[in-house]
Amino acid sequence: MMNIENELDAARKNALRYIITTQKKDGSWSGPYSSRLRETVLANLIAKIAGWKEISQATETWINEHPEPFGVSELELALNTALLDILRRKSLLIPHEQFMQRDLVRKYLMIYAIGILLNINFPTDTQQLVAKILTRIEEELKANTTLKPWARSEFLSFLIICCDRDDLIEELLKLEGDSGSWFNNTATTAIALLSISRHQRIQFNSYYQFFKENMQQDGGYSYAPIENWDTGLTLQILAEQPDQDDIISKAISYLELSQNPDGGWGFTKATPSESDTTSIVVRALQILGEDRLKSKALNFLKSVQFTTGEYKGLWPVWDQSEMPSIEVVAHVAEVFSHEGFDVSHAVSWLTNKVLTDSWMPVWGRSSAYAASAILATIGNKRARSIICKHILSTQLKDGGWPSVHGESSNASATGNALAALRLLDSPEQKIKRSGMEYLIRNQLENGTWPEVREVVGPRPYSYSDQMSTHYFALNPLLL
Repeated sequence: MMNIENELDAARKNALRYIITTQKKDGSWSGPYSSRLRETVLANLIAKIAGWKEISQATETWINEHPEPFGVSELELALNTALLDILRRKSLLIPHEQFMQRDLVRKYLMIYAIGILLNINFPTDTQQLVAKILTRIEEELKANTTLKPWARSEFLSFLIICCDRDDLIEELLKLEGDSGSWFNNTATTAIALLSISRHQRIQFNSYYQFFKENMQQDGGYSYAPIENWDTGLTLQILAEQPDQDDIISKAISYLELSQNPDGGWGFTKATPSESDTTSIVVRALQILGEDRLKSKALNFLKSVQFTTGEYKGLWPVWDQSEMPSIEVVAHVAEVFSHEGFDVSHAVSWLTNKVLTDSWMPVWGRSSAYAASAILATIGNKRARSIICKHILSTQLKDGGWPSVHGESSNASATGNALAALRLLDSPEQKIKRSGMEYLIRNQLENGTWPEVREVVGPRPYSYSDQMSTHYFALNPLLL
């Protein structure tokens, strides 16, 4: 039988060593992230036009080594299948009915725009459908309806590519950031450059560094880095470890530089503040007793809170045009509860979500992730009992937990499940021990754990973020 205490001590030391050795020069932590098809295809198209041979070859190799479409959901699989079919000129992009929903149509149009760039001749009915969609989108852009700035950027790019609207280039260029990218996002930046290059010359070398730095270790590309989120999570671990003052100081300096004027943080640089990342960073600052940055951040969270209506007392991720999500409300409520603020509206809403069996996460895939977030806030015994039964019933024979039913165990879900059991004061020591043993057995030699494709962004695309996995797996080992 495993000597659990000795093994735990060794696992903790290895995991903390991984954190120390992966801090970046600017004081942040970031990824690495799993590569995805659409970002890699877009980077490949740019590299070919710009003459970036190294990036072109690496992305071409990645695409050739991933001939089968991947998706953790039906919609993600359908999108990736459509893109691969276009690359192979096997399909004419028959639209999935759900792609026409507001939140998904942008992903459909991205694939259509790639098809146009590859000189695909779409059938007339598909062209007419896209024309109607783009007409509606242009009306929304003119009306200045609430759109995330990167969504606006991508819609402008689609209009330029699909409708030859070179008159929109100036507006698109105004959305470019100072770091040689649009919102630090590979897909948004690539499609913007591809659209502009159809009408005017571009100094591609100005953007080479961005694409070089954002290439993943396997030669592919992923979603925008989420370094502010990763740094906030990692600081929550380090805040309670001895002899880490220098590393913590560097991280706080980084967060100070990346804090937006409104007091919040976006998940990556050059993006507007949002509630989830801000709450994760603030929780780290609370543990550290770092009040200087915290007060401005709390003011930001207060400013985006719903004050009337159905969602009174809750928080959106970005703005009040969105519905609240379980994990975001739970994270922000936890932060404010530590400040002594009234979070009764949030607690009641979360409790009701559990009691009505509608408490699954939005931005992550793991039910255990939602469980650990909710349990840090609610006290209702019946609701807590429901979550406890769910956690106990979903452990697999290997001692671990899956992100969703039907999948294999992974380190992130297992870590979150163990954190939830601790918040429940569960007496199930045998279950806890087998979960710990799973994490110890599956730790890699470098101190972290195998990647878990658990983050969702933008919907329905999924990806893995190594620092999130590392935090979730390590956290219960330190408790």
